[in-house]
Amino acid sequence: MKMKCFILVAFAISLAVLFAASDRILPQDERGVTVRFRGDHGELKNERLYTESFALVIGVCEYTSGLRRLRGPEGEIIDIKRCLEGHGFKVIALKNPDSASLKSGIDSFIL
Repeated sequence: MKMKCFILVAFAISLAVLFAASDRILPQDERGVTVRFRGDHGELKNERLYTESFALVIGVCEYTSGLRRLRGPEGEIIDIKRCLEGHGFKVIALKNPDSASLKSGIDSFIL
């Protein structure tokens, strides 16, 4: 029970941070870092790295163990996904994942 409450609080804090920072998210063409290096013939080269942004959004509103169903996360997942995509993020959204689909979603996000 305490773990589920902790997860809900962490999710709420994440939402608050996301919406508070949403006007400060850099446009897609300003993201990343430029690395300067010398090429094979000693010439200076610039290369942009980390120019894409990715997000994994997980929302759970259907609980087992006697907890009541939450109404908010279903719509919030869609809103957060749209907001992030509007800022150029590639988003994977998991709604009410069971253990296997949560692991699969995290694996596909990371790998």
